[in-house]
Amino acid sequence: KENIAIGLAVAEMLDIPRDVAMRGMQRAIPDIGVVFVQQTTVKDKELVWAPLFAVNDRESTLMGINALRPYHKPHATRIGVLNNRYDRAVRAIQFAEIAARDLKLDYFVTFGAYEDQVTDRMVELGYPRDRIINLGFSKNPSLEQILDSIVALIAGEQGLLIGMVNIHTPQAELLMEFFHHLQGETVVMNELIADLGYVPEAVQRRRFVISHLLRQSG
Repeated sequence: KENIAIGLAVAEMLDIPRDVAMRGMQRAIPDIGVVFVQQTTVKDKELVWAPLFAVNDRESTLMGINALRPYHKPHATRIGVLNNRYDRAVRAIQFAEIAARDLKLDYFVTFGAYEDQVTDRMVELGYPRDRIINLGFSKNPSLEQILDSIVALIAGEQGLLIGMVNIHTPQAELLMEFFHHLQGETVVMNELIADLGYVPEAVQRRRFVISHLLRQSG
């Protein structure tokens, strides 16, 4: 909503009709930070996919995961994907610590690099080793092997799969390509903060700027 308000305010300043501005924004390619929650069935199990790769820190990770609650069943098996690139070693360990300390997920799957380091750090912090599944460069699995491994973790009828940390690894790209071509249900969830009980300071500042622009344009 904030981005639309900014766009409309700027359009008004430039004498662009509101309907023209709205059509242009509707046709815009979504930003990488926009979250598409998808649901499909894999081997008789419901699988909800939430690629939260845009989250950058502990707070935004917690907010994003909390905001997913309306999109999965209460007893769904929750699986986090820790997707790590070779050039992001520090980030890999940071998210390993966030995962072990703060995220109450049932399992974690590692993709990409630093699988031993991430696994060791999580175990050091008390996360059970048997709930960490390494499917990154240590295995180089096919898409079918990835899906089989994930589905095998789902205890009930539904699983929630949450992508985190980074975007580009071969394993994550296989998974994203799979969901990209699905015809199943898709929910655009581009306002994660809307479901939360507080508004971060950065968002408050952005809303102040929006209000200021709107007042000036009026």
